[in-house]
Amino acid sequence: FTVGLMQAHDDVMQADASLFARLASQAQIFAEAFEQLDFVIDGIEHLPDTPNCIFVFNQLPSPDAARLPNGLMVDLCAEFVSSMIAFKAYGSASRLISAEGGRFGYYLRARGAINVDGDYESEAAKALADGFPLMIAPEGMRRALDQKTEFSPGPMKAGAFALSRSLPSKPKVIPIALAWFEKPVAETKLCASIQPAMDLEGLDLDKIFLRNFRTQFKAWVTQASELQNTMSQAALPRLQEEFENDVVLREIHDSAA
Repeated sequence: FTVGLMQAHDDVMQADASLFARLASQAQIFAEAFEQLDFVIDGIEHLPDTPNCIFVFNQLPSPDAARLPNGLMVDLCAEFVSSMIAFKAYGSASRLISAEGGRFGYYLRARGAINVDGDYESEAAKALADGFPLMIAPEGMRRALDQKTEFSPGPMKAGAFALSRSLPSKPKVIPIALAWFEKPVAETKLCASIQPAMDLEGLDLDKIFLRNFRTQFKAWVTQASELQNTMSQAALPRLQEEFENDVVLREIHDSAA
């Protein structure tokens, strides 16, 4: 798994292809890394038909397995949403809206992230027009490094909702609740629950809205956390292969009898 993350990081830093092709290539690498783990995604039917959308997700700290030899910590939450949901659904990675600076901010910008400094609304509008869904962690990307699934999410900001209203294409806001991403990857199941698009018509994006949204999102995270008791989607291909092998062996046995 970590080797896959390193490969994706190297691809980020060395790529000279078009942004769409580069991010698709990186998303494919991340997807192959995630597919080595146990995971389950619920609510795929809630995804819009087109990538004109903004994914909002709760932020959880990445475990030690996501730390690269150069010390950089890969954000598993954002990469999972981009590679396992956006890329699988639309063939394009999602572009992150972020306020991060420093070394991690440089890495994110190399990953196609849109920084909120400057005219980010115009850049976000162009990204959607180019076929990229957007994604935002309303808590802030690295708000609490000690955040746990049981207490997620923390206080949220209204940026994603205000952005949706301001953009000409009026992208849908799709909540994605994540659970157990802070646990050691070999000992847990990564869980994601995709919720229906939000209806923002007539809503005041004030403190009351954000408080109520946080309460609702916490219920979604609880729902996502309970998916750990369902069969892992990563296990399905293995079970299918084992079933097919059993059928072949039975046919050989019957023909020899």
